[in-house]
Amino acid sequence: MKRNISLRFFLALMAGMLIIAISGCDNSTSPNVDISDDPAQGFMSKATADAIFEWTTEKNGVRIGKFRNADALRSYLAGITRAAASPTSLVINRINGMPVTSIAEGAFSPAAGAADITTVVSTITLPETITSLGADLFAGASQPVTVDIPPAVADKISQPALEAAAGGKATIQKVDPSGEPQVIVQGPSSGSSGGSGSTGPSGPAAPSIAVLSGNAELTVTWAAVSGATGYEVYYHTSNTTTGAT
Repeated sequence: MKRNISLRFFLALMAGMLIIAISGCDNSTSPNVDISDDPAQGFMSKATADAIFEWTTEKNGVRIGKFRNADALRSYLAGITRAAASPTSLVINRINGMPVTSIAEGAFSPAAGAADITTVVSTITLPETITSLGADLFAGASQPVTVDIPPAVADKISQPALEAAAGGKATIQKVDPSGEPQVIVQGPSSGSSGGSGSTGPSGPAAPSIAVLSGNAELTVTWAAVSGATGYEVYYHTSNTTTGAT
């Protein structure tokens, strides 16, 4: 009789421990649990991430190692319903339910003979969970790209590290949901693939001139130029720049 009671007590205890162990599991951070793709939120399933990136798990999340396949990225982004013909913005947030915490050096540079990530997207948005960025993320990229980071990431990663990550190929801007984006690393102008001498501000577009009737005045307007500290305006009484003051 005592043996039966002891056995029942032991089995009940083991069942209780099993229930506690199961209830304590967090499937959202398990590398063996897949999730559905949600490109608008930046969520990638394991299968999708495997096709697009090389990636590994680390202590607190996921490290993106290398960009693999432009076509796979296009297919993933096609899941976003937009008025535009094709999405050109990539949101990176979670892979297989785990937060993306770091991106390796040269992660977005093209593989040999393959199209690079800038042929698919022009903007990449990173999550608050990022703690480190490798240098020259876009080495060999064919087009300029903008990387949006939240204020928390700008606070965690030093300015020299951000500049090294951009590598003259990307503009990095801090995006606060309550305010305007703030450029913290100026990249190449549109249409340039980067390199020495390509990171300065571009000139303004052709000015729009309006005549104020009866006042003999002209109002000249143009879009603000990123990085400019001032403007000089010249005028002449005829349609020429010769002798303009």
